[in-house]
Amino acid sequence: MEVTVNLPKDVIEDVQAEGLALDTLLSDLLRGEMRRRRAAQQLGEMVAAIRAVEPPLTEAEIQAELDARKAERLANS
Repeated sequence: MEVTVNLPKDVIEDVQAEGLALDTLLSDLLRGEMRRRRAAQQLGEMVAAIRAVEPPLTEAEIQAELDARKAERLANS
């Protein structure tokens, strides 16, 4: 897909001066943002699930859940 983006001239000059390919840079930025958004959504879901547990989890149990989720996410990256 081709997309047209209007950027300030100084931004383009800075990117070119660094020897970066603008299309690759934009693609990497968008992928990174999508990963951050998915992670934020997963964290919100995880917090909601933890809050729904009766009786409430201890701090150690919450940390164990967070550690397990992080390990799962890293294994799938």
